[in-house]
Amino acid sequence: MAPTEEPKKKAGTLEEEVMELRQQLQSMGSRASEADQLREEVKILKRTLTAGGNVTSGVWKRSWAEELPEAPPDAIFGVAARFRSDPCPQKADLVVGAYRTDDGRPYLLPSVAEAERRLADARLKKDYAPILGLHDFCVGSAGLVLGKDSPALNEGRVAMAQSLSGTGALSLVANFYARFLPLQTQIMLSNPTWANHKAIFNLVGFTNFVNYSYWDPVTRGFNYEGMLKDLQRAPQRSIVVLHLCAHNPTGCDPTLDQWRNIGKVCWERRHHVVFDSAYQGYATGDLERDAWPARLFEREIGVEFCVTQSYSKNMGLYGERIGCFSYICKTKSAAVAIEDQIKVIVRRLYSNPPVHGARLVTAILNDPQLRAQWETELQAMSKRIQQMRKLLKQALEDLKVPGTWGHIVSQIGMFSFTGLTPQQVKVMIDDFHVYMLGSGRISMAGVTTANVAYIANAIAESIKRHPSKPPQPAENDTYYIQHNEPFRLPSPLGQWTQLPRARADPIFGAYDKFVKDPTDDKVNLVLVADGRNVDNAPLLLLSVAQAENRLAEARGQKEYMPIDGPADFRVASCKLILGDDSPALREGRVASCQSLSGTGALNLVASLFSRFVPIETHVVFSDPTWSNHPAIFEFVGFKNIVYHRYWDQKKKAANIDGMIEDLKKFPSRSIVVLQLCAHNPTGADPTQEQWRRIGKVCWEKRHFIVLDAAYQGYATGDLVRDAWPARVFEREIGLEFAITQSYSKPLGLYGERIGCLAYVCKSARAARAIQSQLKTIVRRVYSNPPLHGARIVSTILNDPDLRRLWERELRGMAERVQVMKADLVAELQSLGTPGDWSFLKRHVGMFSMTGLSLAQIERLRSKSHVYLLKNGRLSWPGLTRKTVPQVARGIDDVVRHQETARL
Repeated sequence: MAPTEEPKKKAGTLEEEVMELRQQLQSMGSRASEADQLREEVKILKRTLTAGGNVTSGVWKRSWAEELPEAPPDAIFGVAARFRSDPCPQKADLVVGAYRTDDGRPYLLPSVAEAERRLADARLKKDYAPILGLHDFCVGSAGLVLGKDSPALNEGRVAMAQSLSGTGALSLVANFYARFLPLQTQIMLSNPTWANHKAIFNLVGFTNFVNYSYWDPVTRGFNYEGMLKDLQRAPQRSIVVLHLCAHNPTGCDPTLDQWRNIGKVCWERRHHVVFDSAYQGYATGDLERDAWPARLFEREIGVEFCVTQSYSKNMGLYGERIGCFSYICKTKSAAVAIEDQIKVIVRRLYSNPPVHGARLVTAILNDPQLRAQWETELQAMSKRIQQMRKLLKQALEDLKVPGTWGHIVSQIGMFSFTGLTPQQVKVMIDDFHVYMLGSGRISMAGVTTANVAYIANAIAESIKRHPSKPPQPAENDTYYIQHNEPFRLPSPLGQWTQLPRARADPIFGAYDKFVKDPTDDKVNLVLVADGRNVDNAPLLLLSVAQAENRLAEARGQKEYMPIDGPADFRVASCKLILGDDSPALREGRVASCQSLSGTGALNLVASLFSRFVPIETHVVFSDPTWSNHPAIFEFVGFKNIVYHRYWDQKKKAANIDGMIEDLKKFPSRSIVVLQLCAHNPTGADPTQEQWRRIGKVCWEKRHFIVLDAAYQGYATGDLVRDAWPARVFEREIGLEFAITQSYSKPLGLYGERIGCLAYVCKSARAARAIQSQLKTIVRRVYSNPPLHGARIVSTILNDPDLRRLWERELRGMAERVQVMKADLVAELQSLGTPGDWSFLKRHVGMFSMTGLSLAQIERLRSKSHVYLLKNGRLSWPGLTRKTVPQVARGIDDVVRHQETARL
């Protein structure tokens, strides 16, 4: 049930409440935390008082997030942060799996730098990628693992989707399984495994985790017999996560014959197999050899399986977050159905993947010269790691460190599982400033000829202080639930034959119909970000092209971004909406996180609410609203979706009085999604005074507010004017609210998927808590955000010349839309089209509701080849002076046809 509304206190003045709080402060004594909270309340009330606020007193409460726990730092990136803050000159970073040269520096592969230079010179448009990503990229990626002669690939039996690196691919398959397999399904992970594996599946609802044997602490090698035994007795149809090569964290891989037997057991037990492929080519330096297990499973054993692929390590594209999801099926129809369902998941997570990383990879894979250069660079990286293994082993043996160290050279890939205990690791970090994970895993990429002796000495000293006890074999028997399930061989049609097809997205589905229309004079008023010239003006903004050229010339590294994104990007984004002089920003009361455009920001805030707000909470949207709004919140578990009145079909205007009445009737603490400006799909915005009334109601009802900011600057051409509601909510009314920001429309960065989530809080403590929880969510969905879009935006916002150029371009886009509105209205009037169409000129931003019926829209498509959404939404950037007459004639035809039908 929805939360019940608390009885209101007797109303008083703001001055009285400030005085009362001050008296409470004086009596607090030593209760420091409570005193700090009251100080925050005094600040908020004084700001409202100074601004002339007239909000009902007694309603203000401490932040909903005040009691929200601060999430602990990530196990890997938390230790990496400690390393960065350590001033010791001898410190060594053996934590994060990112390649370093022998002088300890990040490495931008020359093949990547050249591919990026070519892309910058080409000045490619930034239109939306398909929901499943760039097709050439997906085919090239699947071919890299399966081989170009793969039967499944050539027969169309591979479902493919571009992903946010390997983490994003794992998130896609976890979400897919969560929709179609029981959440009690057993998830089998190696013992040990990458720390994020469990967290990714747990985030989507799986709780039954079991470790299969893998590491043998006695031999410090692979426990083949234990693994095979565990897979054999696991319940049928368990989800089994395997590492394709260079096992993380042990560096121990099965032999080819062992892989063959592992595959047979998975086939016999009908397990759902996931191959995590993060290190292909990096393990041995041979792309073909490292991919052999997947090819064996497909061609010889016939297992259905998923591959979650990453280009972070083998191309050094850590920060671009580029990977691929591939599902090898028994039938083509199953692959098509899986792709359908993955589209639904992607659309709700981030709508479309970013294009830059995919273009880099595609350029390298498909250009013979760049491909050969990359493979040479990959072999060199692999060889350096192998050389460091030999040097470290030799140094440890020269120091006569107790134990055997042959496992360091027998292991492969980026990591080595040293066998050091947590006590020994503590000595390594605290006394020798050699940073590593508590499990004993070290990144061999951090070992150099200059520090290998120091690291070996630190290991020797840590073992001397805390001698290791003789290792005991790991025992997993107690973890298993025995099932008396009758054994059946897998169906020759596979496990996904009956998977249903998903319905097409209402926007991208309509756009697909436009694309498939063979008519030359068709007009797209559905999704206008397809990169075609509009009145001879290229969609790629000159400010964006110049920023991208600067980035290519700078040859910036592709290191992992912070989980919440770079600070300069986040601060600039928050200032763009809240203003440079925002009190909340100045006082540290804004949590912020880079997102995958506006959709990604909405998914983040919906995920945050789903973790800490009752799932029965009402989620309120305007009627009508963007079709993906309710879908995003339903995706994370909210079912109580309701709508407030907004569009008055008769008046062709916003019904703000009806909206406010509805907001008053909904239960307190409802989640209310508002649109900052250029309302989608109506184009009708509240006035400033109406925004004040809306804000006051939200304050009184204590609603959770989300301001969706997809069109700032595009609505009126004025960035400050379009941001006015957010600034009033913060400074005058004192609301807490989230801002979901997108740069798709204002900067034309549709394909870069760049946005920001900001949460304006009542206290700095609440902002810190929300920030920490957002990091937890991001880490499990795609680990770190992509860097290219953030670098473009930061370059433009922080460079005065580029900023001015962009603002001129933005005003020009907004003005062109207004001209198109006037032209269409004038053309309709000249045709004598029944009805008053002047309301279209009053709308702002990219969209308008035409008021056309579904039957009229269908006739408009079939007779005039003019494409709108089924709800009558028209996208103005699709109009040009050339197409205005055609669109006007089409509208005139459908309106007159309806008039005739009535007669």
